[in-house]
Amino acid sequence: MLQLQSRILNHSSIGGFISPCGWHNVIECLDFGVPIIAMPIHLDQPVNAKLMVELGVAVEIVRDDDRKIHREEIAETLKGVITWGNMRAKVRDVSKNLKSIGNEEIDGANSTL
Repeated sequence: MLQLQSRILNHSSIGGFISPCGWHNVIECLDFGVPIIAMPIHLDQPVNAKLMVELGVAVEIVRDDDRKIHREEIAETLKGVITWGNMRAKVRDVSKNLKSIGNEEIDGANSTL
């Protein structure tokens, strides 16, 4: 299943990913440079969603006063993420930076061995 999800997220036609923002999904989206449409439910998800929104790589779907999500909000949020080129560029920059940092750390670890 994870291989299939990775292939899907890596596909050029994917404009965003609706996610409850579990840490694994967040990391995958950042790795593949895919904007997140956040729909957190519980545990660490609201915190992860907030961090990704603050980083500029996610938009959280607005809930009503009863914490319910309406289809109009989902549609509006999806449309916004898909048409906002700046969010896609931002998440790709973050992805590139994370990969660069990871490669530097691996190179540093290899030199100490």
